[in-house]
Amino acid sequence: FCDQQATFNIGMPTQILQIKPELELTFRGPFDKVVTSTLRLRNPGSDVVAFKVKTTAPKRYCVRPNSGLVQPNSEVEVAVMLQPFEYDPAEKARHKFMVQSLLVKSGAVESLDELWKSATAETLMDSKLKVVLDPGTDQARADPTNQATATSTPSPAGEKQNQQQQQQAAAKQPQKQQQDGSSPTAPRKEPSAPSAAAAGSPDSLRSLQSEIQRLKDDNARLQEQELRLRKLAMRDTKSSDLQQQQQQSEASMGQMQQQQQQSVLALPPVLFLVLALVLGLIVGKFIL
Repeated sequence: FCDQQATFNIGMPTQILQIKPELELTFRGPFDKVVTSTLRLRNPGSDVVAFKVKTTAPKRYCVRPNSGLVQPNSEVEVAVMLQPFEYDPAEKARHKFMVQSLLVKSGAVESLDELWKSATAETLMDSKLKVVLDPGTDQARADPTNQATATSTPSPAGEKQNQQQQQQAAAKQPQKQQQDGSSPTAPRKEPSAPSAAAAGSPDSLRSLQSEIQRLKDDNARLQEQELRLRKLAMRDTKSSDLQQQQQQSEASMGQMQQQQQQSVLALPPVLFLVLALVLGLIVGKFIL
């Protein structure tokens, strides 16, 4: 319904439905939440009547149901919901509603949409309602000047009574002062408030000092623990570095020995034969 807008037609038949309210649809505030007003549609006739509700402000209102059928001698309630908005007393409500109705011929109604599309201006009936916004508590909150004027401007009778009371109080004041033995100009001594320095007791100061000293000791102890842990971490790091270096040196020495052995084993057998022949010649010369 919120996307439908009323289009008012002129020269239609008299409305067959009995609509309550007849002329004005009232919404009572406050308007910071959804406000609902009810339309009652009664069919006093003997024929089924189709109805449809439209408005000039479709984005401001929602209607449930916005269309339907009213059986003979029965009534249908339509809820019109005003959406929340910021109420301005200076703005007048210009919104309107229109209730359209249409007699349904005897027989089953297949589709309301088709029924309304086939309707003519001679068969349609409509009624118009004006929207009235009753702010309730919002009006007093929006126009505080009226309240200020009402409270600050006394009536003539009240003003005269106030003057009489002031005169009587002024006449009684000297008598009361004489009875009390005090001068009207003598200032009254008010008891002095305790100073902020006196409010703090020595026990609380001592407890604060002891708490501060305890916190300092805890801080120093934490710093010592942190320094000791750093030294241990550095020592562990150095020892691990030495072990890694030793392992690396042992691994390099093992690799060198393996290479030497491999180099000796890699000599060809011919070289051994040559060496044996040379040694044999040298030994033979010495023997001969």
